[in-house]
Amino acid sequence: MHIVTTSQIDIQIPAPEPSFQIDGKVIEILPGSGLATVRANSSKNLTVTRGTDGVHFEELRIGDWVNCEVAVASHRVLYAHQQTMPLEIPVSKP
Repeated sequence: MHIVTTSQIDIQIPAPEPSFQIDGKVIEILPGSGLATVRANSSKNLTVTRGTDGVHFEELRIGDWVNCEVAVASHRVLYAHQQTMPLEIPVSKP
């Protein structure tokens, strides 16, 4: 906890949670509930919600890759970024 002192009031600012980055693949979307399940590289499932910072929930699709910032203690997704994958363009062979 950080304490900021001014001449009139003391403001307590919580310290940021320790976190780590991990990539995962969207394996399930429950649009009515606003939940998406992401299978991380470690085979653990994470939950991204409609309210998770950094992700446009309505644009998520099964199979999308997402980079997540995850709190160490709670394993809560603090931030998620949908990774845009390049479109595969078929190349005709002569």
